[in-house]
Amino acid sequence: MDYGGPSPIEQSEGIEDFDRLHMILQDKNNPEYKKTAEFARLSNYKIRYPKSAINRKLKRIFSKQYALTEFNDEDSKSGDK
Repeated sequence: MDYGGPSPIEQSEGIEDFDRLHMILQDKNNPEYKKTAEFARLSNYKIRYPKSAINRKLKRIFSKQYALTEFNDEDSKSGDK
């Protein structure tokens, strides 16, 4: 499958259904917006992801010289997952 759009909302029924849901989420005046936004929220869908924070976290994880486990991961000890 070759798809370059936003990440899917869980339980959407294919690309066409996801595109329909995404279009509704773009228009707060749409009569289906409230119901669709709640559905998306329950699916942990986000329109924007904190790319900089994610990239910093990945850089920190992959710059380690040893295997990362629950015993040596500072973030898992502090509860920041």
